[in-house]
Amino acid sequence: MDFASRLSQLIAERETNKLQLSKDIGVSSSLLSAWEKGNKKPSFDNLLALADRFGVSIDYLVGRSEVRPAGPAAEMTKREVRLLKAFRQLNEDDQLIEVGRVEALADAMRKKQKHEGVG
Repeated sequence: MDFASRLSQLIAERETNKLQLSKDIGVSSSLLSAWEKGNKKPSFDNLLALADRFGVSIDYLVGRSEVRPAGPAAEMTKREVRLLKAFRQLNEDDQLIEVGRVEALADAMRKKQKHEGVG
């Protein structure tokens, strides 16, 4: 499978909004469309951005491998991808603060569920 076909497949499988995808990786929607039609090839940096966005290797993306990565990156939802992208833009101190906030929210949710299960 070539790059254009693989890109189209990933977009369809993940039900990806093409306009949002183009914004996420910093390219125009017309350039993304040209890649999908096979009229143009992405730069290495754009391949990296696409691979990160879809949670696949560059080899998989360009059709050199049929092996899809397993694990969290391959299974991320659109919301998780948005969260990770925003998180990566923060400095290290702010990342630590936000990790603490998310862990506190998750802990509070676990306690609430445990309490509701007891009653």
